[in-house]
Amino acid sequence: MTTTSFSVPASAFLEQFKTCGITDIVTVPDYVQISVHLALEKGSTGIRIINCATEDEAVGIALGLWMGGRNPILMMQNQGVYASANALRSAGVNTGCPMLLLVGQWGRELENLGRDPRQSLRREVRQTEPLLEALEIEWLRVEKPEEITRIQLAFERARQIQRPVAVLIGAHTSWA
Repeated sequence: MTTTSFSVPASAFLEQFKTCGITDIVTVPDYVQISVHLALEKGSTGIRIINCATEDEAVGIALGLWMGGRNPILMMQNQGVYASANALRSAGVNTGCPMLLLVGQWGRELENLGRDPRQSLRREVRQTEPLLEALEIEWLRVEKPEEITRIQLAFERARQIQRPVAVLIGAHTSWA
């Protein structure tokens, strides 16, 4: 894993989770966000981590948690968005569930950081945004540390529109 000036510290994610009142992280662990996963596993946040085998399973669990009054978010990589497209559409968009998705842009080239991901040489990177748009899921990018507050903006937007909103994490997170 390469940490760059584009990498957001895990601690900044934890602060955003605290600000949003997140109760649960439902995840198929993502290499791009691995430092965040490991920081959560230390257990000092009070946030429950639910590791899933598939992204479809994660979407269903997040929906159930939300219906039960919890405040979950989903963490996955871009390929997980592809794998769970039907579940995101049916369990998120069609039910009006305000899911927040943190999506690591797995496969993003170092040369593409700071540029439009749609110009990536890797299909899984350049087609993530168009897929979310086809599913009618709004998205924001977190491409550098100073953009971390977009997590809170996306969280609030999901509540406002009662639909999923994705935050695309452009670079590997850092350990700080």
